[in-house]
This record gives sequence, structure tokens and C-alpha cells, in this order.
Amino acid sequence: MKTLMIGLTPPLEGGSQRHIYELSKRIDCDVLTQKGSICDNKIEVNPSGHIMFALAVYLWTIRLMFGKKKYDIIHIHENILYFLAPILCMRYKIIITAHGLKGFKFYDWNILWIFFGLALEYSDVIITVNTADQYLLRAYKNVIYIPNGVDLSLYSNKKYPVENKIIYIGRIHQQKGIDILLKALPEDIQLDIIGDDNNEYAAMLKCHNKKITWLGSIEDRNEIVKRLMSAYMIVLPSRWEGLPLTLFESLASGRPVIVSDIPAFKSVVTDNNNAVFFESENEKDLNLKIFKLIDNSIFADEIGKEGKKLAEQYDWNMIAEKTKEIYG
Repeated sequence: MKTLMIGLTPPLEGGSQRHIYELSKRIDCDVLTQKGSICDNKIEVNPSGHIMFALAVYLWTIRLMFGKKKYDIIHIHENILYFLAPILCMRYKIIITAHGLKGFKFYDWNILWIFFGLALEYSDVIITVNTADQYLLRAYKNVIYIPNGVDLSLYSNKKYPVENKIIYIGRIHQQKGIDILLKALPEDIQLDIIGDDNNEYAAMLKCHNKKITWLGSIEDRNEIVKRLMSAYMIVLPSRWEGLPLTLFESLASGRPVIVSDIPAFKSVVTDNNNAVFFESENEKDLNLKIFKLIDNSIFADEIGKEGKKLAEQYDWNMIAEKTKEIYG
């Protein structure tokens, strides 16, 4: 069955972007995406911003509805494209992946959610990347949980000396809680931040007078793996999440991971087993958990080892196979 995936893809940052790219490498499909995408089987449209990209895709829908039928399945990944479902369902099987609902305006604003919710009714299958969204969408038919994943081949047979530093990796956005991490950061500990820092939130954070290195966006995945595997610990202090790829990348590194105790993280990891939780938005508790790992290196190493074992359950090849089962 021939599939068309629709959504923004790398080099743009974001979990949903990387999700589409990783699936498209393992599934026979075309990807309708922005110009400059690194995907192989891509159909490019010029605008790259979310709104302009959506408008271009809606125009492209005319071709899908009235042109020669090349596809059996349309797989939609962007929430602002959910409204394609009522149109395209007349000709195609529609799959929608919800990359996180809780904390986003169209879900939290009830009036907006009415329209998005009606659009979802026209999909054949809804895939959620976390169990919390599966619960939120329980009123719909055919809601299936398939999480994000990690390319474990990047981490195999590699070893790097561990340095006395903390790593944060992800988008530089208020959602990610980096300001909480900076308040909790001990004065004498180095923090490396990986992510595109060309925005106002990053500019505000750079006023902090602590040992911080802003590394910007790193496109080389091997370089990211090296930095994660050489960190003493990795901290993901998000206020809310869908289910970030950075969680699985961090776990696969074999280094201990501290996460906020939000539902998305709790659906994957267990406190003091394969990760360490801190109370969301509580910088004092985060500071205590950082020192807990610093003061007990044996405990830290055990957390890292168990996290690595857990990551083996989320290999992208397995995620792609589960997705193909939905297509079939």
C-alpha cells in the first residue's frame, strides 16, 4: 500500500519532525514537506513556516482529490492539518498521529478543541505517541499507542570518558523548563545546552551568570551521541510534553537522566529505577536530585544502565513495523 506522509521534517528541529523522518527511512512512502527537507522521497512545497506550510498543503489537497490516485493512505502529522481528514477521507484511508495534546492551545482552549475534535472523527486510525493522549482521546474509535523511538545503532560499540557536566538537549522554549534548570544548577557544575538558541527565550536565559555553554543546534547525530554519552547526567525539566525523542536519546546514552514528573515521562520511565524524577517546576527539588546523583556515582551509573536497557524497547525499526501494521 502506497503512503503519503504530510508534515514538517528536519533540518527543522522538533520531535514530530524527526519522527516523520525516521519513519520515512524505514517505510515505503512519499513525504509532503517543506523545501530543504533531508528526507529522500520528498515532495517539497516552498513555505517552511507552520501556517504558510499548512496553506500550501491545503492547496495541494486539490491535486490529491482530483488528480490521478497515487496513494492508498494519507498519514497526517501536523495538528493544523487535521482539517484535511474530512476532505481526504472520501478518497483515502486517513491516519493521524497526535504528537502531544496536553499543554497545547488547540486542546486547552475548549472552543478550538471542538473544531479539531470534529476533524479527528474522520480519521480511520489515530496514533498517539504517549499513553496520556490515548486516554484523552478515549471517546474516538481506533486510538492506538505507538511511541517515539531512537536509532540504537548510533550508540552501539561506542564509549567516551565521562566529564563533570550536565547536558540539556531539546528545543529552547518555555515549555521545556530550561529556566527551572538554570535556577537549580549548582554554581560549580558545567551545563551544556544543545538546541537552536536564536530566539527571545534563549536571549533571556543567557543573562544567567553560571557555567553554561550554548552549543546551538547540532545536526551531526554522532556528535550528539558523543556529547550525551560523555555527560555525567542529562536533565529534561519540561513543563509539559507529547513524548520527546530526546528522552529516548538520553536513555540510550547509558548516562543517568533526571526528568520532571509529568505524565509523558512517567508513561515511559520509573523513578529511581531507570530515571530520577523531580517535582515539575520545583527548582529546589531539582537541585536536590542533581546532588543526589553527584554524591552517589554508583547509584548514578545504575540508573544509566537501567535506562539504556529500557531504550532497547524503543528502537525505530520496531516503531516502523508497528506503524506498517496499522497501514496494512
